[in-house]
Amino acid sequence: MKLLSTVLIALLAVSAFSQRKGPSEAELESNVAARVASLSKKFRDLLQPTAIEQQWEEACRKDCAQAGPEIREGSAKDGAKRVKAMNAVASQIESEMDAYIARAVRPSDVHPGLLEKRLCKILGNAADDAPPVFVTGGREGQSLIVAYTLWKGGMTGVGGTSVTVRAYAARQGAFLFVAATGEDLDGYAGVAVIKLHSPVPNESWLLVSGHMTGADGPNIRMRLYAYDGARFRTAWAPENAWGTFTIRVTDHGFTIGGNYYKENKTRNDAYFLADDGVYRAHP
Repeated sequence: MKLLSTVLIALLAVSAFSQRKGPSEAELESNVAARVASLSKKFRDLLQPTAIEQQWEEACRKDCAQAGPEIREGSAKDGAKRVKAMNAVASQIESEMDAYIARAVRPSDVHPGLLEKRLCKILGNAADDAPPVFVTGGREGQSLIVAYTLWKGGMTGVGGTSVTVRAYAARQGAFLFVAATGEDLDGYAGVAVIKLHSPVPNESWLLVSGHMTGADGPNIRMRLYAYDGARFRTAWAPENAWGTFTIRVTDHGFTIGGNYYKENKTRNDAYFLADDGVYRAHP
C-alpha cells in the first residue's frame, strides 16, 4: 500500500511538472507569431524573378512578340509555379492560425474583442488590418468566424493578397476548423466584414467588401456569405462597382450609399434579405 501511494505521488508530480513545462499563453502567441513572420518573408523571396523571367522582361522592353517561344513559355511556367508556391505559403499561415485557435481559444470562455487583438498581434505585418471575429450559433452549435487578409510580399492585382473567412465549430471543448471561403476576394485589400440580420434560422450572413489592389481608383467588390454551422455558401455576388461607399445594416437587410468614382452620380441603394438571396428595393 505504501509503495502504491509512493507511485501515485510520483505520477502526480510528473504530471504537474509536464503541465508546467507547457508554454504559457504569451509564449504560445510569440511562437506562432514568429512562425507566421517567417512564412510571410517567403512571399518576398518568391517574388524574385527567375533567369528566364528576366529574359522575358528584357525582351518585352523592346517587343514581347519578338521573344522566342522558349522564353515566353518558360516565363509563363515559372510564373505559374510562383502562384502555386505563394498559395501554399498562405495555406501554411492559415494552418498555423487554425492550430493556434484550436489550442488557445475555449468555447466556454471566448471574448471576440480580446481575441481580435491577440490574432492581430500574431499576424503582425503579414495581414492587412485587424481580423474581425464573430461568435455565432447554429444547428451544429457554437461557432467562431475569423477573417483576415494576407499580403503576398507587395504584389498588387489578383495575386496581391489572400483573403480568407474561416469558421471553427465548438467540438470537445475546442474550436476546430470546419470551413473557409473568400477566395474570390483574393487581390483585394481593406476588406471589411459586416454581420447582417440573417433571414434564415441558424445561419450567419456576412457581407464582405474590399478594393482591388493596384486599381486606378476604388474598384469595389462585395460578397455575401451564409454560414450554417458546417459550411459557407455565396448568397450574393454582384458586379464590381467603382466608388467610395458606406454600408449600413438595417433590420431586414442593408443600404449602400456614397459617390461613384469619376461619375457625377450618387449611390443610395437599399437591399433586403430573403431565404433565397438578396433583393434590391425599388425606390
